[in-house]
Amino acid sequence: MPRHLPRRTLPIDDVTEISSSNRSNPVMEKVTSMSKSSERKNLSKRMLNFKELGEYIGLAPQTIKNKFYAGEFPIPAKKIFSKVLWDKRDVDLYLDKLPKIDC
Repeated sequence: MPRHLPRRTLPIDDVTEISSSNRSNPVMEKVTSMSKSSERKNLSKRMLNFKELGEYIGLAPQTIKNKFYAGEFPIPAKKIFSKVLWDKRDVDLYLDKLPKIDC
């Protein structure tokens, strides 16, 4: 008894009929949903969590957590439900107010 059954090939007319049918194509649905999710990801987020804030300003997220919970982090945060988040506007405002240094 063969382990693998031979693949049945369809005549060209049958393939065209199947592909042009109105049946939903799971592969195309997946591609479409992926493009929609990537479009959402391309939108600029306004609120940043610890990790995103760290990437944005160039500090380690753990450093931000340590300073924040010690009450020493200078950028004001907001608590939304159980999440601690920073408004990107507040972050930019704080960074713009920092003095420039001469090296």
